[in-house]
Amino acid sequence: MSLFHRFFLTAGERRDVEQARNMIQRALQEARKPKGCGQSAATGADTRRRLLTLVGDVEKEIGQLAIVFAADGTLTHPRLIEALYRRRDDGELLKLSISSCFMNPQATQYVNQAWPVTVKQYQHRQNNEELINEKAAALAAFVVHNLNTTVEACKQLTATGFDGIQQELTPEQLILVRLEEAACWYRVIDELAYGFISEYRARFVDYLLDTLAHQLALQGVPPDLICRTMAERSEEYSRYREWVSSDANRMAGTLLWNAGKHAGLPVGLDRHFTFIIIFGTLFLERVKRALVYKLLTGKEKHPT
Repeated sequence: MSLFHRFFLTAGERRDVEQARNMIQRALQEARKPKGCGQSAATGADTRRRLLTLVGDVEKEIGQLAIVFAADGTLTHPRLIEALYRRRDDGELLKLSISSCFMNPQATQYVNQAWPVTVKQYQHRQNNEELINEKAAALAAFVVHNLNTTVEACKQLTATGFDGIQQELTPEQLILVRLEEAACWYRVIDELAYGFISEYRARFVDYLLDTLAHQLALQGVPPDLICRTMAERSEEYSRYREWVSSDANRMAGTLLWNAGKHAGLPVGLDRHFTFIIIFGTLFLERVKRALVYKLLTGKEKHPT
């Protein structure tokens, strides 16, 4: 090879390099595209299956629990950590998924306490596609740790003297009510994103749905149920122009009234007036704590 050829590419070589560069660029762009509810949920479910299988194998080997909740966090047995490190292909992914598959009861408190600081990290930062994706993932994490409106509404209803509620919801009931709440969150955030960041709204909510579907599947919600519920509620909830109404004659046509009915159905409270009112009140409190305007725009909301 001549010295000239070492430093200068031929026309054919330049073409090959450009084609390779274009292929890599397309691959990167494709990787940044939303995957869709179905694929995201399926990936989450598969990760959960592999992690639970590994945890089960380790627990049989050591004769005790491999993951334990403590007051100051989640404790993972060293043998499980060792088993994760031996898995070259997916060990790190499974390790990162532990907190979603085995959600510490204290996790919501940690997330909520840190949330204002988390949101502040985005203050004054200019939105772009990468940052929008990051914000969607962050907000989805907040949402999945605050899918407890129905449980809290049941507790408050019991405190009023109503004794028609079981003490603890079954795992199946918890899956259904959390999924219903997630669908309501998705509708509310979609509307807020339309008003706050219309330019990025479509991308933001697509990534939000991806992350919600993935996280719900990691927590054991069947992928087909996630996608079906999200699609059905999105279609229904798009018809409601008001979230709430103080007019009793208009309540039936509001978003949170109908979301409360759907959330109350698994626990037999879909026709209980007080439960639905409590549900709507608690849900709005959580939306307020989410600081959606500040997160999406990077600005403080001026009083009107």
